[in-house]
Amino acid sequence: MVGYLGYSLFRGPKSPDSSLKEITWNDFVNGLLPRGRVKKILINQELSQAYLLPSPHDQMDGGYVLGIKNAHNFENEVREAEVALGIPPERWIQIEYQQLSGLYVTAPDRII
Repeated sequence: MVGYLGYSLFRGPKSPDSSLKEITWNDFVNGLLPRGRVKKILINQELSQAYLLPSPHDQMDGGYVLGIKNAHNFENEVREAEVALGIPPERWIQIEYQQLSGLYVTAPDRII
């Protein structure tokens, strides 16, 4: 699953067989974020997209993709939404950046 998701992210969400579902900011903030359904966000600045990876206890297939205008502003908006929802900092979603040439992630959450 993780290997396939990493492969899908590298290829991009527009692939016909991709398991990523496109969502809006409102879907993310009002649906996924308060329920703790996202474990990690990978931001691809070149494609202006954020990939939302599911929490281990979540049953969703693949993940979600969200179009963004500015990576820095998006990260700030996520943090502001977490604060507004009363989510403590130790439970904030991990946010990482990726490039078209590959993913930069930290172990042990490495996607191959």
